[in-house]
Amino acid sequence: MASYSDADCKDTDLKCAPYKKMDSAERQLAALNRKLLTSALRGYATYNEDDPGYLDDLKKFFADADRTWRGYRDAQCEMEFFIQGMSRHGNEGLVETCRLGKTRERIRELNSFMPLFKDKKEHQHAK
Repeated sequence: MASYSDADCKDTDLKCAPYKKMDSAERQLAALNRKLLTSALRGYATYNEDDPGYLDDLKKFFADADRTWRGYRDAQCEMEFFIQGMSRHGNEGLVETCRLGKTRERIRELNSFMPLFKDKKEHQHAK
């Protein structure tokens, strides 16, 4: 994965847009990961009473899923251009665009879990 500074983008003809968009998407994904995990830990805090270690497992599986998903995303995007017979040179922007699309899909997927905690949060505040 290449990374270019603003100076690089201004001083050369590099195609920086996919990298800037990917940086923004990565920050959005990281914030969503924190929010979702925090919501799940709060929402299931009482599970630890009957199932000690439940929250530790939740954190572990969450981290494992994120790490595995990132590996899949990166490998899949690299493979797609090779399977199409494209040159390994000059496709960095295309790979980054693929990674961006898959990251946006992941954000939508994780956002679909957030409603699970809406009622729990409202219920906790009502107590």
